[in-house]
Amino acid sequence: MHSRDKYYSALVRAKAAASYIEQDSVEVIRVESTLDTRAAALIRSDFKRMIADGRAHAVIDLSNVASVDSAGLGSLVCALRAVREIGGCVRLVSSGGRVLQMLEKTALTRVFKVHASVNSALAAFAPAAA
Repeated sequence: MHSRDKYYSALVRAKAAASYIEQDSVEVIRVESTLDTRAAALIRSDFKRMIADGRAHAVIDLSNVASVDSAGLGSLVCALRAVREIGGCVRLVSSGGRVLQMLEKTALTRVFKVHASVNSALAAFAPAAA
């Protein structure tokens, strides 16, 4: 990847208030404020990059998300499907509130493991990473 592309990618992430880090071979994607169409596009591109780099495990941190729309929920499902094809797993972090209620209403808590913190989600990967 060209350095200009890395800069542009980082700039787009900052504008959409979503960011990622890699921790113990697990991708951690933090979404800020709203899980909407813009954040959904970033999540999809992060997962494409992640899979291309050979990583199959991810945590999506929704702790700071205040609202979710259907595009945002759809991006979570698409990400999970893509990662499962290569034997991976996606875990969500939600400390409660409206986001957790939305996940429960849409039955996504049956599909995703939802954790109260990023650390507990990362700890759940420990046996798989070892």
